[in-house]
Amino acid sequence: MNEVKILKRADLKFEPKVSVVVPVYNVEKYLEQCLNSIANQTLKEIEIICVDDGSSDNSLQILQDFAAKDNRFTIIAQEHLMAGAARNNGMTLANGEYLSFLDSDDFFESDMLQIMYQKAVATNSDIVMCDMRNYNNKTHKFSSGLNHQTQNFDAVIPLETKINLFDFFGPNVCTKLFRRQYVIDNNLYFQNLKSCNDIGFSFCSAAIANKISTVPQTFINYRVNTGTQTSSNRGKKDFNIVHAYKFIKDFLLKNKLEVLLNDLKARIHQNFENELSRYEGDDIEQMSRKCQEILEEDYPFFSDCLHYEYKKYSFLGLPLITKKSIAKKTTYKLFNHFTVLEKLSLSQKSKTTILGFIKIKCRKKKGI
Repeated sequence: MNEVKILKRADLKFEPKVSVVVPVYNVEKYLEQCLNSIANQTLKEIEIICVDDGSSDNSLQILQDFAAKDNRFTIIAQEHLMAGAARNNGMTLANGEYLSFLDSDDFFESDMLQIMYQKAVATNSDIVMCDMRNYNNKTHKFSSGLNHQTQNFDAVIPLETKINLFDFFGPNVCTKLFRRQYVIDNNLYFQNLKSCNDIGFSFCSAAIANKISTVPQTFINYRVNTGTQTSSNRGKKDFNIVHAYKFIKDFLLKNKLEVLLNDLKARIHQNFENELSRYEGDDIEQMSRKCQEILEEDYPFFSDCLHYEYKKYSFLGLPLITKKSIAKKTTYKLFNHFTVLEKLSLSQKSKTTILGFIKIKCRKKKGI
């Protein structure tokens, strides 16, 4: 834990059932709501580990004020090492039976930890997952978020039925409880990336879990339209999503889980379409090459399609976001078809040929 200071340790009179780790960086506007949502949980036997990541606003003072009133708080200060390092440093001080992670601008429903913990104990699960929804910071209204399949799915998932695991298991760690000893035994940790640092932790932990269970409730409120989300301000040249999936692929191979590689590839292609919409010009080509390194396959028509669409609509003088939206519609169709083809027993040459025809068909429908 280099450059890390423990400013205050929790003084617990019980063995915590859940340790909640909260990375904090310049979120003074939203931090109190986040911390109150944890401190006021119906499950009281918890510890709250907050890691200030070098904030320059009043965030650290807010943390210290909460800690002065509630002895379940541990406060850590570190240089600006980003959220992945903050979560890792928080985990090293955790004592709970299960681990929970919450971003400091989001907030829990009040009974989240109690119901999730009860499910974890009842099913002896390594991971328990719930659903999440968006909270619009401008309109103060709630709307459907990532919409995990847990809304209509409440069952235990043993190891032998993990095919299609990545189809329903979302990358967000905030929607899950992780058995702490399981995390320690398998040396699971967060990547030190500016963004996407939770994807590797979430998917790798799911891949080797002996048992995963779900609850059908929506417990996480994910704040949007703040102008500060890491995902919306992702550095275009960091290619963090690619590094994250490379990390997962290497993990699967190391643990002899090749059976999950096709599911991972399908997930990568679903995300690739969204990621490409963030890039322009030469960055699109570079993103395409980075993904080819992961997939060990050549799909130049994805970046070519975006280039073509941008060029097609550039003369219209539309706002950039409109051009991106138009371009994404065509590309998205290709990815939908690819996800289906990837699971078929066809040669790569056959898949490439079929996708070539799909690409032409998509363009003809748009009159290109």
